[in-house]
Amino acid sequence: MISIRHRIPMHAARALLALMLCVPFLLPWHTLPIPSFYSEVSAGLFGLMATAALLVHSYFSGSKFTVPVIVTLPCALLLVLVTQWQAQYFAYVSQALMVAMYLVWSLFLLWCGHALANWDAQQRGYWTSLHFIACAILFGGVVSALLAFIQFFGVPPILASSINQPLSAQAGVFANIAQQNHFASYLALAQCALIYLVNQNFLKPKLAMSTFLWLGVAMILSASRSVYLYWIWIGLLYFTGFVDRRSRLKKIGRRGIGMCVLGLLCLWGLTQLPIPQFARVFHFSETVGTRFFLWQHAWQMFLDHPLLGVGFDGFAYTLIQQIAKVGEVNPWGIDQFAHNLLLQILAVSGIVGLLSFILPLGRFVLKQRGCPFTPARRYLLCSLGILAIHSLLEQPLFFSYFLGVAALMLGYMERESFAPSRAVIMQWGLAGLLIFSSVLLVKTIFDYVAIEKAIYTDATMQLAHLSEESYRQQRKCLSGLNQRTLLQAEIEALDPSSFVADEESAAQKLRLNQRLLRASPVDEVMFRQAALLAENRQLMAAKAQMRAAMLAYPTAIDIFMPRFIWLAESEPDVYAELTEFAHQQARVVHLRSQTLSQFTP
Repeated sequence: MISIRHRIPMHAARALLALMLCVPFLLPWHTLPIPSFYSEVSAGLFGLMATAALLVHSYFSGSKFTVPVIVTLPCALLLVLVTQWQAQYFAYVSQALMVAMYLVWSLFLLWCGHALANWDAQQRGYWTSLHFIACAILFGGVVSALLAFIQFFGVPPILASSINQPLSAQAGVFANIAQQNHFASYLALAQCALIYLVNQNFLKPKLAMSTFLWLGVAMILSASRSVYLYWIWIGLLYFTGFVDRRSRLKKIGRRGIGMCVLGLLCLWGLTQLPIPQFARVFHFSETVGTRFFLWQHAWQMFLDHPLLGVGFDGFAYTLIQQIAKVGEVNPWGIDQFAHNLLLQILAVSGIVGLLSFILPLGRFVLKQRGCPFTPARRYLLCSLGILAIHSLLEQPLFFSYFLGVAALMLGYMERESFAPSRAVIMQWGLAGLLIFSSVLLVKTIFDYVAIEKAIYTDATMQLAHLSEESYRQQRKCLSGLNQRTLLQAEIEALDPSSFVADEESAAQKLRLNQRLLRASPVDEVMFRQAALLAENRQLMAAKAQMRAAMLAYPTAIDIFMPRFIWLAESEPDVYAELTEFAHQQARVVHLRSQTLSQFTP
């Protein structure tokens, strides 16, 4: 019998993990320069604290310390990351360290899920850890749906600081998750949790049905077309579990066809209502074109860099290079992600990264084949399937709050584990890594708050309005943070002149901008690179850079052309020829854009 003293850390871990599964999705703070920052660090903090509680429990309870085999997945990707770092793939070492933190954190959550599964197997209580997980996700989903309905009907002034304002009256709702597809995925996870709790007799069917409809209507109001795929997956998984084996195919067919017809009729009826969010549900062209564009370029990145890929931070930079090489105007925008997990891994880490991901995951899937199809396993499989579907269309696992859900459930499902020969050393090693990760995360939070105060407070939102003293203090703050924070790339991108003054040589400014070009090739960095190359007397390279910038960001041409005209008037011997080339290239790009717009919805 386990004493109360040993139960307290386990109960604390359950509570912290429950908070990790709902609080990050409800926080209303989405500020620049990283809108998802507070949601992600809250998930990170809750996950680290839960890991600490479970480590305390495992050390003092005297139970056998085991590690799930699935931890080989983040460990293998860590090796790929280290290899890329040694090969100098990263413009900023801090970005490599940030990716490593995500992988280490996912390792902690995999172990947490495994520890919870072991505890449930030993205790066999009425309330298992999986019930806590499901209740937390369901609570977060129901509250998020409520916030979405308030968004749809209009956020009252009294709640303006607690609920995000919708982008427009026609845009889909997203509650406080700040992304429509992420919002729909989270509500789909809540529906899975709801069905599981009903199966376990924790909820009455009538209450469950009304809650399911509550979540479903909010999902449709998000205008996310992934909702179809989620409901098809949920229906297939749960209907196949409730039919008799002798007539399985016949009943699946009848029920499946009936549900599909009924669902399509309901959706068609909704689209006839004068509600923009409903009308968008059947418009697929705007989402298909963007994804095919990114998928094609991701595949080309793999073909060009088959072994180790273009680097974890190199997708957007390589995408722009490919656009310039082809010479076609980009109508879809630049993204740092391929919107497909497998293609993303192939593009950024090559065949080595893909094998590091596929082999551990494939072994995990094969080991699940002989397991009984219990309600708990069906629930976990349904939730992981939703995250897998979302990962094939976007990049939810690049956000810690979704990565934590996936890692926790994978660890809980893992059947195989190993016991280290020196368990105490392993426990102390994990504790040391946990302390280091916690200190680094807390420091990053303080750094981010300092950046907000320096640049994004209401009084200093516009740099042009700063007094000389305020600007000097801002530069001192940013310079003090640089070189000792994980946010180095973000800081240098916010105010490059704080690190290389305007009066410095063109070569020094070019080195700084080249780092930014690799890490964050936004339109301003791209056009600035062309100007710096011209200033450094590299005219041919400047013209090539100008052409690449215009092809990648055609809508930004009218913003930056006046700046080059002013530069040409100020220093004609340096910028006149580049500006004349820019005029010619702009006419070509505008003509191609007009032609392309006739065929692009």
